[in-house]
Amino acid sequence: MTYTLKSLALAAAATALLSACVSMSAVPANQPFKAETAFEVTPSESWTRLPNGLNPTRGSALTQDGTPLGAVYMVTVKNDKAMVDTAGGSANLPRYTTGSTPLEQIDFLTASLELIGFSNVETSDVRSEPVDGKTGTRMGLNGKYANGLNMKGDAVLVESDEGLNVLVYTAAEMVYYEKYRQAAETLMASIDLE
Repeated sequence: MTYTLKSLALAAAATALLSACVSMSAVPANQPFKAETAFEVTPSESWTRLPNGLNPTRGSALTQDGTPLGAVYMVTVKNDKAMVDTAGGSANLPRYTTGSTPLEQIDFLTASLELIGFSNVETSDVRSEPVDGKTGTRMGLNGKYANGLNMKGDAVLVESDEGLNVLVYTAAEMVYYEKYRQAAETLMASIDLE
């Protein structure tokens, strides 16, 4: 029996997907959720937590229909650390600096999103917003996935003693953004900085 490089690659990809499916876990509605962050949220509906191998950030990622269609990324970034998770590491990764201005935090976020597969990321409706007793920054996002599909989203950034707490919702603009927007809004409104 002869195996081509293509068939071996397909088999490896199928194996990776099967092992990833096994390690996905449910995040139930109406129960506090905290993983790899210095804050917790309480979802209004059930989500699926992506396993670390499929999550491009150093925090937690939740989805309902798969990350290209819609995902919530939750990360606490410590001083001089990156938001993205790169196995080999890189000196060129955008890094958070304690005490940075809201504009610098936004630049850090958009540069990080571009590293995980978004392009032409732009912010809109940037404003201050209270987050669990602290002043955070809230904004809308627009951009494109690597395949050219339009992306829309929302983000909240808030500093605490633990670092920069980031919650980002991204979804395909057509259909999926509106489909899960309210569930993502509930997560943002429920941020509990411990």
